Amino acid sequence: MLQQLGINATVIVQFVIFIATFVALIKLVYEPFTAIHEKRLQNTKGSVEIADDIHKKSQELHTQYSVKAKEVHGKISEIFKQSKTEAGAEQDKILMQAKAEANVVLESNRKNLQARATQLESELKDMKPSLVMAINNKLLGKS
Repeated sequence: MLQQLGINATVIVQFVIFIATFVALIKLVYEPFTAIHEKRLQNTKGSVEIADDIHKKSQELHTQYSVKAKEVHGKISEIFKQSKTEAGAEQDKILMQAKAEANVVLESNRKNLQARATQLESELKDMKPSLVMAINNKLLGKS
């Protein structure tokens, strides 16, 4: 009956060879390939999750950094304002001391000048008669 259909023993042998080759290819090629492919997909999914976690952590760190940077900036501003206030007070104190010292020196010099002026005035009064005589002698031609 098979021979009437044109099927002989070679067809069965070819079919057996085909099945054996098919099974061998599944075991030797397809299963290792699918296993490696699945492993790669798992690794890729894990990498994506790790990348997402790292991204979330970096955003959290950035937020924390921003908060701390604002805190530090506020502290620095506060310290700067306090230092500026202290420096202004110290400047006023130094200026007041300098003005007081300048006033003392000015008053001392004023007294010294007044004393010198009084001394010179008295010397001029003492020299007045001799100067008048010298002027008169010059005008009268007496040497």
